[in-house]
Amino acid sequence: MRTLDRTTWALTWRLTRAGGRTGLLATGLAVAAAAVSTTLLLLCVAMNLGFQHRSDRTDWRNPVESSRPVAVEAVGTTFTAGAPVTVVDVARLPGRAAPAPPGLGRFPAPGELWVSPALGALLDRLPADRHPVPGTPTGTLGREALAHPGELVAVIGHRTGDPAVTAERAPDPRRAGDIVSPTRVASFTGAPLTDGTGRMYESLARVATILVIVPLLVLAASAARLSVSRRDQRLAALRLIGATPGRVAAMTAAEALLTGAAGALLGAAGYAVLLPPAASLPLAGGAWYRADLWIGALPLLAVMAGVVALVVISALAGAGCWTIPKLPGGSSPDSPWPVSSPDSSPCSPWTPLPRGEDGPTSSPSRLRSTR
Repeated sequence: MRTLDRTTWALTWRLTRAGGRTGLLATGLAVAAAAVSTTLLLLCVAMNLGFQHRSDRTDWRNPVESSRPVAVEAVGTTFTAGAPVTVVDVARLPGRAAPAPPGLGRFPAPGELWVSPALGALLDRLPADRHPVPGTPTGTLGREALAHPGELVAVIGHRTGDPAVTAERAPDPRRAGDIVSPTRVASFTGAPLTDGTGRMYESLARVATILVIVPLLVLAASAARLSVSRRDQRLAALRLIGATPGRVAAMTAAEALLTGAAGALLGAAGYAVLLPPAASLPLAGGAWYRADLWIGALPLLAVMAGVVALVVISALAGAGCWTIPKLPGGSSPDSPWPVSSPDSSPCSPWTPLPRGEDGPTSSPSRLRSTR
């Protein structure tokens, strides 16, 4: 927009500051509405991406059969004090170079036990006869192997002929993916589960996001309309004294752009502040890694830009005073053109007209007849 120049920005800033306490309150409410919309939208995006990150890190426990295997993998589940403990049994095939499972620095040797930090802390508290897995921990699993910080996971190394990696296991239909029979694999990439608790939570997160995003978009759009009445009066006055429609439209867009940008920045700051508390909330089995809820710079900027664009579009769509004609030759009281009074709505089609000899002129045809 060519009229969105330095003069437009200066006039917009002056009119915003000169709005008085009522005008500043309306502007503040508009900024707050845009900020709340931005923060909640970012948290919705973070929740969906967080579930996706969790799923990506647990795919390796759903092994895929390979025609050129290098290792055997089996998955089972045991319980301690009502909490599930995922046990992954692995064995390297003779003469094959097997990669390390996710979260391990190397392939576990037969008899070695690698545990998650939460399981390691639990084993330290429990007596040996109550340990859910046998053996003494050799190492600690990294976060690449875990869905969340509190997950209880153990990886046990075996020889190729051990029953743990040869005997078939009956799956539990109530807990998809918790029990997997020994599978010959070429890598520990695995495949996503098509059902189970994790997928259910992902679907619920998408539905919740759709249900939340619509009112948030309405709130963001309403942010630009909180001060529409006073803004339209000011812009109509400028139009009547000679401002072009383009200048008025540019000032409307500039004011909405300032409001939306300020709200988006505050919303992004609110998202950063709420990130640690949100990561501590237990959902789908446990709390979150903070990195799972960080959406990244580009999605963050995209959400902020979307909120600002929505505020600007809403402001432009709600500004109905651009076509008010300017007064020919200035604001002469003898002009036959319709003029809005300061106390009437500048966008109303029933604006009062100048008084003629016989009283108020009510239509252009009556106006022509009296001249």
